[in-house]
Amino acid sequence: MNTYWNNEYNAVPIDFYELVKAMAYQSNLHLKPEKRLTEDAINKYIKHYTQFSRNVDAYRFYNPSFEHTIEVGVRFSNEGPHYFSPLLKKEVAKKFKLDPLNKD
Repeated sequence: MNTYWNNEYNAVPIDFYELVKAMAYQSNLHLKPEKRLTEDAINKYIKHYTQFSRNVDAYRFYNPSFEHTIEVGVRFSNEGPHYFSPLLKKEVAKKFKLDPLNKD
């Protein structure tokens, strides 16, 4: 699988596990901070994102039109539509290593 996407938003590779932790944390925002990042939540997202392939990679899209969220992608093949594209709140993203270009 290619390790990059060509697009108008400059997709930049990010660590898949770091993205999974951020998504798990975001899904538990209703809980106390010390209970937001659990092994069960992390495993749930790993299972979800690897349901079609274990060969996945993650990306951050620097899309200037998003004010309060960042756009990320998890790709599971080279085929165009074979990806997940969740939105992540910027306040959550800042707690994880998801800004490789230091633009936030």
